[in-house]
Amino acid sequence: MYPALELLGRRMTVIIADTIFIIGAIFCTVPTHQLGLIYAGRFFTGMGVGGIAAVSPIYIAEISPPAIRGRLTGFFESFYQTGAVIGFWINYGIVHNMDRTKSTAWRIPMAVQLIPAGLLAIMIPFLKESPVWLLKRGRDADALKVYSFFRNLPEDHEYIQQDVQFVKTEIAKERAHLVGDEKHATFGRMIKSAAKEGSTKGMRNRFLLVFLMFMWQAWSGAAAINYYSPTIFTSIGLSDVTLWTGVYGIIKAVGSIIFFTWFIDKFGRKWPWIVSSLICAFCQYYLAIYIALGKPTVGQPMSDSTVAGGKGATAMIMIFGAAWVSEFPASGSGVVQSDQILGPGRSYYLPIQAFGLFSENS
Repeated sequence: MYPALELLGRRMTVIIADTIFIIGAIFCTVPTHQLGLIYAGRFFTGMGVGGIAAVSPIYIAEISPPAIRGRLTGFFESFYQTGAVIGFWINYGIVHNMDRTKSTAWRIPMAVQLIPAGLLAIMIPFLKESPVWLLKRGRDADALKVYSFFRNLPEDHEYIQQDVQFVKTEIAKERAHLVGDEKHATFGRMIKSAAKEGSTKGMRNRFLLVFLMFMWQAWSGAAAINYYSPTIFTSIGLSDVTLWTGVYGIIKAVGSIIFFTWFIDKFGRKWPWIVSSLICAFCQYYLAIYIALGKPTVGQPMSDSTVAGGKGATAMIMIFGAAWVSEFPASGSGVVQSDQILGPGRSYYLPIQAFGLFSENS
């Protein structure tokens, strides 16, 4: 999706990604005995989700006023967690109310994917192109119309003119720094210039910071709990794992909504990151120690101390979920990259901007 973001724009990237996802969801839903078709469907749904997840934070950051950019970008995570909650409870309903030997037990969850994807497809005609992308392509008049729509102000309003001038100035600076006076920069020249800028003292630490953020995000254990929650809840002695998985999803979603609505633009990114990282680390250490020492097993007699420790482990998972949504998604993804790494008000990513220099002028 990287080339599509710059060559075709944010809006067209959404259309492509949503189309790919819908095709994949259909492949996952309709098979009778074609396992390969399900594998293909999972591949396409993954590609579609990846594309939408890539473009959405960028698009939100590019249309958001700087004062509330953190909050609006964070809503992407809030809706992501809300979708996860729905998935958890669909699973709960199927496990407790349907015959899992029938194909409808897996067709229903697969088919439900088509609902949000279909709603997105219905709303695409109302989706405006990113004004930043339009300015990068030299379509200033179209960008003014989009800014006017989003800000609900006339095109000649001072606030909109300031936005446009700021973005154009930043684009011009990047072009001058990367390609100089060349009107038709080659791809190799653009990559070489971008690499040179990235190796400078002021940029090395920024790239390293982003890399470390995403590395520790991937290693934080949240994905493991999301995907392997039944196994994890079973390992700490819980029997109705679908119920507790659903509760865990609710806590993450509520925590995300609370943080992004009231706290992210009030307390910033740094201290929520530090505090929640410590909380998440404590929860994970508790779980590891409890499983190693208590060795809880479902269906087997457990001592009073093991049962009490299991209740504490359940609480640690729930606390971890609430703390995690105020840690990595808020500070370790698009919010920090657009606000903190590249500077306040600057709503596009350096590598993507660099690619845009090549694609626009070639």
